[in-house]
Amino acid sequence: MQRTLVRSFLAALFTAAAVYAFVIGVLAPLLPRAIGAPDVQVVRRERIEAVPRVAATGADGAVRIRTHDAADIAVEAVLSAHLQSGFAADQARALLEGMLTVESADGVAAIAALPPDEAPFLAVEAVLNVFVPEGTHVSVENRNGNVFIGRGCGDVRVAGGNADIEVHAPRGDVWIETTNGRVRALDVRART
Repeated sequence: MQRTLVRSFLAALFTAAAVYAFVIGVLAPLLPRAIGAPDVQVVRRERIEAVPRVAATGADGAVRIRTHDAADIAVEAVLSAHLQSGFAADQARALLEGMLTVESADGVAAIAALPPDEAPFLAVEAVLNVFVPEGTHVSVENRNGNVFIGRGCGDVRVAGGNADIEVHAPRGDVWIETTNGRVRALDVRART
C-alpha cells in the first residue's frame, strides 16, 4: 500500500513537472506578450498637403487607408504600450511620441509608425489611420497587423508579413502579397 502511494505521488509529480515545462517552454512564448488595456496610450494627428502617392509603413498594428473629401492627407496614429520590467510610464510615453514620422518629398508622403529599437522590453502597438483624397496611389508595408484599403484609392500595393489584407474598389492596379494571412479584394479591375 505504501509503495503504491509513493509510486502515485512520483507519477503525479512527474506529470506536473512535464505540464509545467510544456506550458513555460512551448506554450507561453506563443501567446501574445500583453493582454488587456494598454498602460500608456498616445494619439498623434498630423495633416500634410496632398501628394499623388502615400507610402505607409507599420510594424505592430493595423494600417487603414481611406479616402475623404478634404484636399489634404490626414494621419491619426494610436500608439499604445504595455509596460514591462524596467519601464516607467513617462519613458514609454516619450518613446511612443517619437514613433510616428510623416514626411513629404518628390510627390510621396512617407508615413511610418515603427517601434523604437531602444525599447526591447516594451510591448508596443501602433494603429495607423490615413485619410487621402480620392485617386491617391497607396503602398503599404506592414510586418505584423492587418491592412485595410478603402474604396476610391488609385494604384494599390500592399506587402504584409503576418497580415490579413482587404482592398475595396480601387481605381487603379492592385498588387498584394502576404506571408501569413488572408487576402480579400472587392471590386478590383481584372486585366486580360
